[in-house]
Amino acid sequence: MITYLLYVASALGAIMTITGFLAYVSKPFRMWIRRCIKKTIKDDEQDIMIKAMHENIKSILNQNDLMREANLSLIRDNITRAYYKFMEKNEIPSYIRESLVKQYDSYHSMKGNSYIDIIMPEILEIPVKH
Repeated sequence: MITYLLYVASALGAIMTITGFLAYVSKPFRMWIRRCIKKTIKDDEQDIMIKAMHENIKSILNQNDLMREANLSLIRDNITRAYYKFMEKNEIPSYIRESLVKQYDSYHSMKGNSYIDIIMPEILEIPVKH
């Protein structure tokens, strides 16, 4: 029985020693691998990668501007259609009025400016249909 305990203690001691050694060696090993990888990537490759990322960012920003303009046009069109429709009827449902106010706020938060600033106050003066 004592012999068995000595074997177990020896095995556990060996495992702890190996674990401590690996913990001690792993950081320098990781640093060595990192340095090797950095050496393999040349400056030219990094420049190409940076240029490609820059072009992708420019493309995304351009698409964002186009989407913003499209949204502004849609909101402007919706408010204009509602203006002519409900000015003729001389009444506007409250839910449509509320929707138009939210669209108008979005329009201004996207830096929209046009004749909408003139017709929106007129829409707000239309009597609300209950």
